[in-house]
Amino acid sequence: MLIGTAHGEKIENIMKNPTLADLVGGIEAVTLGDAEAKARNSQKSVLERKAPPTFPFLIEMRDRHHWVAHRTEKSVDMLLGGKMPQVEVRKRDDKFNVIIERGKAYSVDNCI
Repeated sequence: MLIGTAHGEKIENIMKNPTLADLVGGIEAVTLGDAEAKARNSQKSVLERKAPPTFPFLIEMRDRHHWVAHRTEKSVDMLLGGKMPQVEVRKRDDKFNVIIERGKAYSVDNCI
């Protein structure tokens, strides 16, 4: 098992950093045909993940007692598609018990 660290505030910071983006599969601009753009209800030029991510899971450490866990591939693809991925939020309470909230929508409101 290998654990790696990359310094960025959120998953979006890693995706936008050219040096670190390969950890999440890399990002590339793709030009879609008319039919595909229409089927996706998107523009003809979109950003997509170009390869499998290096790590299957990514954990944002919001602070010492608050973490947001992503399934890297799904989260990156959803964010690139303009959608909010489902994540697992873990927080430590005053008694140091870990509270796990599964299936939370990744957003500023519930993941800070």
